[in-house]
Amino acid sequence: MKILVFRTGQLGDTLVAVPGIKALRQLWPNASIHYLYDAHFRKNYITGFSVLEGSGLVDRFIPYPIGYNLKERLYSSIKLSVLLVKLRWSGYRCVVNIVQPPRSEYQLKRDRIFFRLAGIKKQYVAAPFEFRGLPAEKRPLQTIQHESDFLFDRLKEEGLFEALPDDFHRDPTLASTKAELNEVHEWLSRRVPSEAIGLVGVAIGSKMQAKVWPGENFRSVLETLWVKHRIWPIFIGGASDVAESVSIKCAIGAGAVAAGEFSIRTSLALLRQCCFYLGNDTGTMHLAVAAGLKCVAVFSARDQPGRWYPYGEGHFVHRKAVGCEGCMLLECVEQKKKCLTQITSEEVYNSCVKLLERENNK
Repeated sequence: MKILVFRTGQLGDTLVAVPGIKALRQLWPNASIHYLYDAHFRKNYITGFSVLEGSGLVDRFIPYPIGYNLKERLYSSIKLSVLLVKLRWSGYRCVVNIVQPPRSEYQLKRDRIFFRLAGIKKQYVAAPFEFRGLPAEKRPLQTIQHESDFLFDRLKEEGLFEALPDDFHRDPTLASTKAELNEVHEWLSRRVPSEAIGLVGVAIGSKMQAKVWPGENFRSVLETLWVKHRIWPIFIGGASDVAESVSIKCAIGAGAVAAGEFSIRTSLALLRQCCFYLGNDTGTMHLAVAAGLKCVAVFSARDQPGRWYPYGEGHFVHRKAVGCEGCMLLECVEQKKKCLTQITSEEVYNSCVKLLERENNK
């Protein structure tokens, strides 16, 4: 039996869909699960392939191209026509459409027609056509359902998960391979001093300026964690995070910079060696959850609370409700990120200490 999963988006978007994909694998352990994802021309986006390859959840990855200029769009149209034929010949039993919301009614109808033309009669659609959690007039904004649970429950309503017990454990974690773990152990052996008691995975950056907590605040928290608790920072992220990570590392005299060095899969294995995660609302935070870590996460108020929080119980989320919350800005200039600057280093540090105490008491 073949099942096609359709999901768009990048790192965090892929990871929040993991509980649903793992449920599929548990229900049909012998099925061949194929993953259809978006591949953008001239964009260095993290795709579902980068995240799920080697996880054991997906048997085959199928990219579909998205172009931006006329030439790229023409090429994309041709490739989609070829893809349609290939899908038709593949003989899928069903398609699980968990494409990144929001999705317009037109887009959802177009998707249904495409998969019907591909010969896939049974379609489970979790993607909504409404925007989730757009700012309401009333403040403070209300907490909404986590994206992982939202997608899972929509599929359950569609009848996909009828065979699952009501108390089914929705698991966001991903496995690492032996090769990935060996690479990480070798890297750490040359960068962590013997006096370090534990490691903390740190993500100081984000593609959105409006999500970035001030670097000096991270410096203050990490310096205290090292001086008082001998917790060694491991800076994780992309190439754009290297300069700031090096600056903080030099300022506190501790830490190792892995940003820009490892693939997503190896970064997952690296996070698995840490005691907990400290950082912004970014894809690396969701990767930490996939590694089984608890998080101390710093959130701006640009979006509705709850939707993108670290999945599961036991995390510490710092978010301040302000009058302009729900702005959905990518860059905050006028208000100077006041929702983030109101979050103090002291309160974030205290959450880190609570996580360490909880870990020591296990």
